[in-house]
Amino acid sequence: MWLDPQRTSPYEYYQFWINTDDRDVIRFLALFTFLPMEEIQGKYGKLEGADLRKAKEALADEATKIVHGEDEAEKARNASINIFGGGRFEIPSMQTKAEGGQLLNDDAIPTVYVPIEKSNDEIPAFKLFSETTTLCASGSEARRLIEQGGAYIDDKKVERFDDLIKLRDNLKLRVGKKKFKRIKILDKK
Repeated sequence: MWLDPQRTSPYEYYQFWINTDDRDVIRFLALFTFLPMEEIQGKYGKLEGADLRKAKEALADEATKIVHGEDEAEKARNASINIFGGGRFEIPSMQTKAEGGQLLNDDAIPTVYVPIEKSNDEIPAFKLFSETTTLCASGSEARRLIEQGGAYIDDKKVERFDDLIKLRDNLKLRVGKKKFKRIKILDKK
C-alpha cells in the first residue's frame, strides 16, 4: 500500500480500508483517523451487520480524505458504490447519473490502457489477467485462478485458461469478488 496516487490509486487505497478485517476496524478508526474517541466508541462500539459496514465506510472515507483529500475520497466512495452497490460488478459509463442528476466521474475506476493498434489482438485469458492487467502476479497464478472458477470477463466466468479474448474498449475483468480492472483502448488522436 502506497500513499503516492501514482502507485496506489485513491480508489485502491479506499478499498484497502473497506476490506479491513472486522476485528481491526475500531482500532484502525482510532489509529488512522482524526475522529474523536468518544464518537468512535459511541457510533461504532458494537459492530454487527450494517453497523460494521458503516464503520468500515467511515474508516475508508476518513483515511482516504487524510491522504488524498476530500474530492478524491468522494470519487473513490462513488466508484465503490457504483461498482459494488448492486452486488454485481458494473462499471458506470460517463452518462450514468448519481442522485441529484449529476454525472458520475469514473476516473477512480482501475483502468489499463491499451494502444489502439492492439485493439484487435486476441490474447489467452491467463495472459490477460497476468500480463495485460496484472490482476494476477504470474501466468501460473492466473491459470490456477481460472481453473478454480475465480476469473470473470464482463461478468461471465472464464472457463479455460487458454481461451482467446479479443481486446476491446471497456472490457471488464474481475478476480473473485473484490479485484477488478477495466481495459480502455487508447486512440492516437
